[in-house]
Amino acid sequence: MPTPSLTSQISLRILFDKMVELAPDLREAQISALDLPEEIVIRLRMMLIFDDLIALTPERRETHLSSLDVPEEERARMRTMLVSDSTVPAVMRATASEAVDRLPDDDDDMLGQPLVGTCIGTFRLLSVIGQGGSSAVFRAEREAGDGVQFVALKLLRTGLYTAEAQRRFRREQAILAQLTHPHIASLVEGGISASGIPYIAMELVDGVPITQAANAQKATIAQRLTWFSTLCRTIEAAHASLIVHRDLKPSNLLVTGDGELKVLDFGIAKLVDTDEFATRTISIALTPEYAAPEQFGTAPLTTAVDVYALGVVLGELLTGKRLTGTVRASSAVGAGTDADASLPSGLPPRSVLVRQLRGDLDAILSNALADLPTLRYRSAGAFADDVDRYLAGQPVRAHPPSRWYRARKFVARHRRGIAATVILLSGILGSLGVAVWFGIEARRAAQQAQAHAARADSMRDFMFDAFGEAEPSTPRAGPATVVEVVDRAIASASNDRSIDPRARIELMARLAQVVGAQGNLDRSGTLLQRAREEAATVLGSTDPLSFEVARLLAVNHYERGEYATARQEFDALLAQVPATSLSLRVRLLRDSAGPAMHMRDQPPAVANVRLAVDLSRQTGDAELLRASLSDLCSILLSAGEVREAVAVCQNVLALNRARFGEESIHVSYIFSALSRAFRRLDDLDQAESYARASLSIDRKIYPGDHRTTANHLNALGITLVARRAFREAKDVFREAEHMNTATLGPTHPNTTIAMQSLAFVETQLEDYADALPRLRNALNANTLKLGAHAFQTAIDRADYGYLLALTGRRQAGIAELEQAIVDFHALTKADPDILGRTLEKRIRIALLNDDASGAQQRIDELEKAAAAVVEQAAYWKGRVDCLRGEILLARANAAQALPPLQRCGAALDSAQHPEAVLRVEQRLLQSAATAALGDVSTAKALAEQARERLRLLPYPPSRLRRLEATLPR
Repeated sequence: MPTPSLTSQISLRILFDKMVELAPDLREAQISALDLPEEIVIRLRMMLIFDDLIALTPERRETHLSSLDVPEEERARMRTMLVSDSTVPAVMRATASEAVDRLPDDDDDMLGQPLVGTCIGTFRLLSVIGQGGSSAVFRAEREAGDGVQFVALKLLRTGLYTAEAQRRFRREQAILAQLTHPHIASLVEGGISASGIPYIAMELVDGVPITQAANAQKATIAQRLTWFSTLCRTIEAAHASLIVHRDLKPSNLLVTGDGELKVLDFGIAKLVDTDEFATRTISIALTPEYAAPEQFGTAPLTTAVDVYALGVVLGELLTGKRLTGTVRASSAVGAGTDADASLPSGLPPRSVLVRQLRGDLDAILSNALADLPTLRYRSAGAFADDVDRYLAGQPVRAHPPSRWYRARKFVARHRRGIAATVILLSGILGSLGVAVWFGIEARRAAQQAQAHAARADSMRDFMFDAFGEAEPSTPRAGPATVVEVVDRAIASASNDRSIDPRARIELMARLAQVVGAQGNLDRSGTLLQRAREEAATVLGSTDPLSFEVARLLAVNHYERGEYATARQEFDALLAQVPATSLSLRVRLLRDSAGPAMHMRDQPPAVANVRLAVDLSRQTGDAELLRASLSDLCSILLSAGEVREAVAVCQNVLALNRARFGEESIHVSYIFSALSRAFRRLDDLDQAESYARASLSIDRKIYPGDHRTTANHLNALGITLVARRAFREAKDVFREAEHMNTATLGPTHPNTTIAMQSLAFVETQLEDYADALPRLRNALNANTLKLGAHAFQTAIDRADYGYLLALTGRRQAGIAELEQAIVDFHALTKADPDILGRTLEKRIRIALLNDDASGAQQRIDELEKAAAAVVEQAAYWKGRVDCLRGEILLARANAAQALPPLQRCGAALDSAQHPEAVLRVEQRLLQSAATAALGDVSTAKALAEQARERLRLLPYPPSRLRRLEATLPR
């Protein structure tokens, strides 16, 4: 019989797994209904027969085999397989999951020993730690650097044989790997063995269950509640990452010898429950004693299941029993003479404990253990809040509200102060007046607390309802994307008027930010505008939330390239912000610097960020100061204050590494800034190293297209251009253009800058046909976005005109160049460097047209512009002299051409950043002038120097090669 293909074998295995679950009399009918190829049917039947045979005793196997209507050759093959099966040790016959399956079937602790010494992935199993309904846990080790790493390695019972199941497992495992918290045992590694068995390597925690630790230390009620509050806050932190534990129990809540709490197995229950469409009744991903009622049904599981399990754990901590919502804690501690002996160690006698449990603690536990999820605490954090209120003597939310209850709690908290006050005021107010006053204070506090609670509950309910939609409940093409989930959330927030108004405004603002981060800045701006209008109507324009939404809208305008609008809005907000709101003022000062820099108004931009740094120091907020210094780094770099920028950036880099870790987008930002700084300092090795390190982080954080990655690609591309690595730079700029177009749109300034950069490289490579349409698109986009005479538009116009002239459309090109020169002169703050480069392009086009006189008319204007360039003054002086000498040579005046060409050589020798092309050109022109004056030997020497430099120059311009060919040899 031919061996099936790999695809057929996989299909065969899937069919076998399904068929083996059916009764024997149903299998044949099912096989016939599938209309399978004959060879698959035969192999499937043989596999099923063999599976039945190995379940029989050896004596019955031969009898059963002989009675089967199968070919003799297949019967002989099965006998051989049965003999092989009986001679191989059990641990070798079984998969890891089968070996694990047998662990709980025997009380012998050594039953797991056959797996000890074997390897799973890179780990070697050392000993059995424990076993349960869904897994077995081993102490394991692997080599790590110069030492050995010990972990708790959990083998899960559920095999993952399909690509989709393995994909889901790896996705969930990747999510869990990002869950970092000091009280959550970290996931070291997850994987799937060759036989399809998933395993999880977790941080090895040496501790005892929280209930045992509390009893061993004879912890009081207050101490147990303090531990428990920490536990709830830990669970809440995981829920904030949209990860639910689903199997909380004391054995997963360990306390180390140092008293540190560690939560184990976070999210493992979901990894075990790999079949999203399996019925909950057969799921093993829970522990029944701690499972919420809905875990035994088919309803979607939410954070409420963890709240329920926390309630059971708290009940066990306080009473020694596992409670349900139908039994009050105070009545569960027992009665009679032996009741005290059954209580956990450290708790007061039964009679005292009953009084302490009755009331608030009964109410807290009943709330957590309610059968319906909607009647429980909305979150683990809300559970912790009530526990903290109880410890502080404040009213708990679980207790039915009443004036008398709140007044009583107020009196209990301030017993001494109230006693003195009563004595002092008793003759004035009387006891009734005091009681009324206490009632008013309690009611006011309650109203404030209820308002905060309503907002928090609205936010939490909404977020979990909205993001719960991402959990598949019916088959579909794939999991919901962030955009899809946020779209549903926006629709819900817009239509659900039951949400607390302040919560709705904040939700819409945050959702708008998510939309913007996904690349849709226009829609983000629309949502923020709507939130701003609602905030002004509901809260008033001076409310802090209204200010924040207005600030976010201005940031959106800036991100969309609407710099003038953004700056106007930031300035208006700065004029209105209260002097006492230092943090808000700091953010606005920093925000305003960006559009100012883009509008080439550098002094106020630098001044605002420096002021933001000073005010940040006054607030004492370390995080605010770190962010302000980060902005100062970027602004100083843009303003040309490079060396100070490097010092600030390196300081911020150390802060960011300590705050966020090595692979953080904040570290990537500073790497990119340092790349730009070192490029300007002509340290191209460091510049390229920092740029590549930045992109390495970006690609891990943003696996797809992202505008941040595009920005950092630009930093690498500029460095490659400085190295004249034009081919690689072209690939980098092409990727940046693609990313910016995909995330920001074709008309965004960042996109047009990427287009212009790519066209520049193509021009250097003399790929004019590719560069010309790209420059035209950039020019058109900036004309629409920024205006026909804006600074960046003029830059694009100059490049486009130059390329038009180079490709034969000289009059059209000259017209564009002339218009760009007029636009540069009309700017309030001229940029002499950009103007000089544009004038040089115009002169070169004149020389190309054999219009030496026209070139001569422009050289004085170029010299004036070059004199205003503070940075690289020597280089620009040499550049002008070189061009002047070239013009004089074109006018057949070698004698007058030679002195400026010699001055050019001296200037380039003293320049900080001499351009390689210009150095070659200077030697070539000097050789040509010397040869024209009859000094052939000197001309030959100069020509050889130029040729040697030309050979070392990557991608030399063709005009230099043409000039070299005319020189003497």
